[in-house]
Amino acid sequence: MAGHEPTIHNTFNVVRYLCAAQRAGVVKAELDTALANAKAWFRREIRRRQPKRVLDLAYAIRLAVQLDLCRDRHVNRLAAQLCRQRSRILAPGADLYAETEIAAIAVLESSRHLDSLADVQPCWTWRWELPVLPPPFLCRTAYLYELLYGLFRARWWIRTVDFLVESAIVDRSAGLLLGTVAALGVVDDSVISAMTNLGTGVRGITTVVLIAAGATLWLTIKSCAYSSVLRAARASVSSLVAGVLLTWIVLTPAPLFPSIVVLVALRWLVIDIVAHTVDASGLLDRMLPR
Repeated sequence: MAGHEPTIHNTFNVVRYLCAAQRAGVVKAELDTALANAKAWFRREIRRRQPKRVLDLAYAIRLAVQLDLCRDRHVNRLAAQLCRQRSRILAPGADLYAETEIAAIAVLESSRHLDSLADVQPCWTWRWELPVLPPPFLCRTAYLYELLYGLFRARWWIRTVDFLVESAIVDRSAGLLLGTVAALGVVDDSVISAMTNLGTGVRGITTVVLIAAGATLWLTIKSCAYSSVLRAARASVSSLVAGVLLTWIVLTPAPLFPSIVVLVALRWLVIDIVAHTVDASGLLDRMLPR
């Protein structure tokens, strides 16, 4: 760009356009000098100032593919450096375009280019360290799943981890565990004592109505998050089961209505709110070191 210092991503766009024009027969021999100059500039640039950001690394690899420089050891080093940042590229806070998408395209283009060559030296070792069936680049899940994908290369294992990702069993189990612990603290002995002595009078009915109103309000909020009342209710079943089991384990004999109903509802509310918050905030990902 006139008046500005040349950049790798701008040079890539120009070189890609010129190569496409050359393949289409729009221009021919007069491009050889320009592409040779671009190749010499690119080699000097990556030796003088190695790219650091994910976006710059990705465009450097894409430019190397256009200039047929994938055999260069400096380019190989850049590709390995990009793949070492996979946890950052797949992080929930990653830039969907500047990091996730462009990095995925760079790895895809370079791999296809290397597969098309007959005399590739065994230097791109990072390609063989990736799983046989790697997780999708847009998989925004906890870092734990990335570790699981890398344990084995067998197809059955990859499918098993895919199922864990889709069902989010680990995330939901962690949420239920934290919710159950919170319910034990919130619904303590004093609350249990008060709830078991409600009776069926005005005090008991009022308590049931208030708990029902709180549960309705929470399901309304959750329905907005899930965009469906049915999906919100289905997602609360595991919390309800945990609340019932917890009440059955720790509760002394008491009337079914309203004491047990109120205690189960209270524990379900605490567990479900905590579990949903854990799942929505990606707390499991923050709990595990990278």
